[in-house]
Amino acid sequence: MHVHASSKLDIPDSDIKTARLVESIVDAKPVDKKAPRYPSSAAKRGREGWVQMSFIIDTDGSVLEPTVIDSAGDVAFERAALRAIKKWKYTPAEKDGEVIQQCDTKLQFDFSINNNGVSEKFSTFYNSAAKLLENKEADKLGLN
Repeated sequence: MHVHASSKLDIPDSDIKTARLVESIVDAKPVDKKAPRYPSSAAKRGREGWVQMSFIIDTDGSVLEPTVIDSAGDVAFERAALRAIKKWKYTPAEKDGEVIQQCDTKLQFDFSINNNGVSEKFSTFYNSAAKLLENKEADKLGLN
């Protein structure tokens, strides 16, 4: 049996250039970010939801063209998310040591009334289940 090794791969030059480009890019990193304020109108009604956004990070680290991609819960969440993201600052992205814009950056803000990121209904169930397990009454969970 004979094995032939070659230092020349059958990869087109354009693919190699693209691979080098991807390898030389450093993503932007957030340095000053504050969560959106929970809209009082939504809090009064017990509303929860989320907002997915897309935006550009400019060469000075500021946010450009924030856009709501999708959302659920309340229109007030969209307004709060847009107000907040416009104030965020990033270290800019770099390509070969030069600062560049980072396009199509995406994130999601979750709006939850309680501070642990879950709905009140889930939190109530979890706390009840934890108490039953602590008291060795797992059979009362109704999971069997």
